[in-house]
Amino acid sequence: MVVMDNKSLILIIVGLGACLLATGFMYDYFFVSNTVFMKNQTFEDINVSVPSESIFFKNPNSDMYSSGGAYGVWVIPFNLNNSTYSSVDDFQNEFIKEDMSQVNISNLNANAKAFVLNNSKNDVAIIVVNNESNMAVIVRTTNGLDLAVKMANSVIFPN
Repeated sequence: MVVMDNKSLILIIVGLGACLLATGFMYDYFFVSNTVFMKNQTFEDINVSVPSESIFFKNPNSDMYSSGGAYGVWVIPFNLNNSTYSSVDDFQNEFIKEDMSQVNISNLNANAKAFVLNNSKNDVAIIVVNNESNMAVIVRTTNGLDLAVKMANSVIFPN
């Protein structure tokens, strides 16, 4: 018969507890958590929070920036002073196509309009316009509504 003293028993219980706690944290991190860590990035003077692991490249012959990585994210800035588009509406019509329908989102910035592609909840484009209507940005993601709203609500236009 094996007899354990109190110190050994306490060490075994603490060790098992630590293992269970570590397993719980790893499960939450890898399987449950939907937290997207964000970073601020400037696109032609317009600041937008984007997923931190995203690296953006400007597409040739376009004002569109696209990212690689785990998230399908596109950012398209507009400035009336140096654009080929004559208005925000022309800009919006170029990038928000007829297969996208407008949706209402309660927690979205008042200067923003959201669109989804073919009623998908994953492919979302949001246009945010400044108060003077001379600057705008479209943020688009194939990673869902929450990420798109998070990016759109973070937009900061220069003064």
